Amino acid sequence: MTLYEIMYALEHRLLPNLFYKDKMKFIAILLDHPEVLNEFFDKMCQQEKIVNPYTKDDFQAESYRVNDEIVMAKITFPEPIQEPLCYCVYLFFDLNFKQANYYCIERGTDENDLYVCSWNAKENHYNYGHCTWQDDYERCKELFLNQVYKN
Repeated sequence: MTLYEIMYALEHRLLPNLFYKDKMKFIAILLDHPEVLNEFFDKMCQQEKIVNPYTKDDFQAESYRVNDEIVMAKITFPEPIQEPLCYCVYLFFDLNFKQANYYCIERGTDENDLYVCSWNAKENHYNYGHCTWQDDYERCKELFLNQVYKN
């Protein structure tokens, strides 16, 4: 595997799978120990005998209350080297973890070309089209709230 393939596997396979497998535990570990993101990546690099060029500071995790019922956790990744690697992901969930979604802000053909995408629990990928840095969070929030309040 190349560095690109390892990052893709982390962002688009491992993290969504861990999130959907046990949302509450994943979020607790992520927010208490954000360095786990670099540890995952580092182990994947070691398996492939590739030097990890990143440090724990290149991966960030934070959370915010969206409203009384919804929380969002954001993971920020190192600058993506090519599409469709992620600049960040937004993990939206309700307080009971019954409604949850994993949204990606993916790089397009260049660093100014951004897409809102998502992965669901069945490992299906969805592309919601272009976004900008001014509306990436709001687009993800709107998608999630439409999902929650539609049901």
